[in-house]
Amino acid sequence: MTDEKPFRLEEATIDDLHAAIRAGQITCVEIVRRYIERARAYNGVCSVLVTRDGAPVPDVPGAVRAGAPLSFPTETVPVSAVLHDAQNEPMVYIQVQPDKFAQRLVTVGVQQGNEMEITNGLKAGDNVVSQGSLFVQFALSAK
Repeated sequence: MTDEKPFRLEEATIDDLHAAIRAGQITCVEIVRRYIERARAYNGVCSVLVTRDGAPVPDVPGAVRAGAPLSFPTETVPVSAVLHDAQNEPMVYIQVQPDKFAQRLVTVGVQQGNEMEITNGLKAGDNVVSQGSLFVQFALSAK
């Protein structure tokens, strides 16, 4: 039985890499493969495309990094529009008629300033309540 720990690239120094290669714990090809996997997992965009009125922005592909094109988040709402339901799931209210509102569960992404990316849960044409969503929540819960 060996007490040898598996090689951890995340915490390795250059000297650690050299020693692991010499000891046969890892190959140069495996090191490169792991670095590319990490780049794909963690290289994202650092900004969100938004408009003043929160209108959707067409998808804009970014540069290719680690073999995959970056995509910029384009569906955003004001942070204040995102509330949480009784199970602490993120949700927004959409206006379905002039005086009627519906709760919509959403998946949130990155926040940039006062805007929050919505990655799932909204459909084209949804009119998200961006001001007064707490009042809508209170009024609907009082019924």
